[in-house]
Amino acid sequence: MARILYIEDDAMSRLLVRRILGARGHTVLEAADGLSGLQIAQTETPDLILVDLNLPDLDGYAIATKLKGTAKLQNTPIVALTANVMDGDRELCLVSGCDGYIPKPIEVTKLVTQVEEFLEGQRETLQESQTQQYLQEYRDLLVNRLEEKVRELTALNAELELRVEERTAQLRAAQAQLIEAEKTRAIVEMAGATAHELNQPLTTILGLIQLIEQNPGDKDALRKDLQRIAEAAWDMAEIVHKIGQITHYETKQYVQGVQIVDIDRAAEVEPPTEPSERG
Repeated sequence: MARILYIEDDAMSRLLVRRILGARGHTVLEAADGLSGLQIAQTETPDLILVDLNLPDLDGYAIATKLKGTAKLQNTPIVALTANVMDGDRELCLVSGCDGYIPKPIEVTKLVTQVEEFLEGQRETLQESQTQQYLQEYRDLLVNRLEEKVRELTALNAELELRVEERTAQLRAAQAQLIEAEKTRAIVEMAGATAHELNQPLTTILGLIQLIEQNPGDKDALRKDLQRIAEAAWDMAEIVHKIGQITHYETKQYVQGVQIVDIDRAAEVEPPTEPSERG
C-alpha cells in the first residue's frame, strides 16, 4: 500500500480523504498549509501527493513547481484535488508541475481508483500548443502574484515603520514624564530636608526673641540669649552652606514612607568658620 501526502487547509476534506484511502489500506499523511506540506514531502518522500490549489500561504501551483524541482521528488506524482473547475484551471495546474487533476466535490466511489491509477503510472498531458499557451499564462500568474506580495510587504513595512515611530514617541513621552517625576521628587525631598534641618535652630531663635521681648531689662539673661541666638544662627548658616555644596544624591527616612535628602552625607564639606575663629 502507498504513503500519500494530502496538502489541504480544510480539516473536513482531509478527514474524508483519509477515511476513503485509509479504508483501502493506504497511509495518508496530512498538511494544513503549503509550507508544512513542502517540509513533509521532502522529509517523508511520499509515493503520491494530493494538493489543493487554494491554500492560505503557498498555493498548489507554487507547491507543484517547487516539488517538481526537487531531485528526489521529481518523479513523484502530484495530483491537484481541487474545487477550481473553471476553464483553464486544469491546464494551469498541469503546466505548473501537477501530473493529474481531480475536481471537487470528491466522488467517494471513484477516488480510490483515480488515485491508484496515478500510483500505477498514469499521467495527464497537454498538447504542445496548449503547453506553450498555458506556460505563458502561468508565468504571468506568477509575476502578478509576486507583484502582489511585494505590494503587501511594502505596505506591511510602512505600517511597521509607523508603529515603530509611534512607539518611539510614546517611549520618549514616558521618559520625559519619568524625568519630570524624578525632578519633582528630588525637589520635594530637598524642600523637606531644608525645612527639617532649619526648623530647630529657627525655633530656638524665635523662642529666645520672645523671651528677650518679655524681659528687656535683664542684661545677664539678654547676653546669654543673644549668645544662644548667635549659635543657632551659625547652625543655620552651616546648613545653608552644606545645601550649596551638595555633590551627590542621598536620602534618609523622615517619617513613615517619606524620604528627604540627607544633607550631611550628600555634602561632605567643612562648615563655615565663625568670625571669632578666623583670627
